[in-house]
Amino acid sequence: MMHVSTILMALVAMRCVISQGSNNTTQGSIQSQGSNSTTEGSILSQGSINTTQGSIQSQGSNSTTQGNIQSQGSINTTQPSIQSHGSINTTQGSIELQGSINTTQQSIQLTGSINTTEQSSQSHGSNNTTK
Repeated sequence: MMHVSTILMALVAMRCVISQGSNNTTQGSIQSQGSNSTTEGSILSQGSINTTQGSIQSQGSNSTTQGNIQSQGSINTTQPSIQSHGSINTTQGSIELQGSINTTQQSIQLTGSINTTEQSSQSHGSNNTTK
C-alpha cells in the first residue's frame, strides 16, 4: 500500500509538472510579441523621412544662388573704376570738367581746365565761380 500511494503521489506530481509545462508553452506564445517588435522595427522606415528632410538641404542651393547676389559687389568694384574716369569727366551738380586735377564738393579748384559748363552760371565780370 505504501508503494501504491507513492506511485499515485508521483503521478499527481508528474501531472502538475506536465500542466506547468503547458503554462510554459503559453508563456512561449508571449514570443508572438516579437512580431510586434518587428513591426516596431518598421518604424525605422521613418528614417527615410529624415532622409527626405536631408533633401531640404537642397535649399542650400538656393542660398548659394543668393550668394551669387554678392556678385553685385563686382558692380561696386566697377563703381570705383567709374571714379577713375573722374579725371576725365566729373559731374557734380551737373558740372562737367575736363582735365580737372582736384575737385571738391563745396569749393571747386580747377587747374588747367579746358571747358567748364554749369547749369546756372552767374558771372559778374569775375573769373571765379562759386556755388
